[in-house]
Amino acid sequence: MQYKKYEGGIYSETDCTSHGVLVVGYGKEDSQDYWLIKNFWGEEGYFRMARNVGMCGINLINTYPYL
Repeated sequence: MQYKKYEGGIYSETDCTSHGVLVVGYGKEDSQDYWLIKNFWGEEGYFRMARNVGMCGINLINTYPYL
C-alpha cells in the first residue's frame, strides 16, 4: 500500500485498498483534478487523491448528507 508512504502531492498510484474516507473538498493543481481527503498523515492531516480517473473505487459507493 503505497499511500501509507504519502508525504505530499496528488496521489495517483493504482495500488490501493478499499476503505471508507471522508472527502472534504476538491481542487485542481497544474491541470490535475484532485479530491481532498481528511486523514491522519500526509499534508497536515489531509491527503490529495487524483479525481476523475477512477482511482481506488472512490466513485463507486458514496454517501452524503442532505436535509
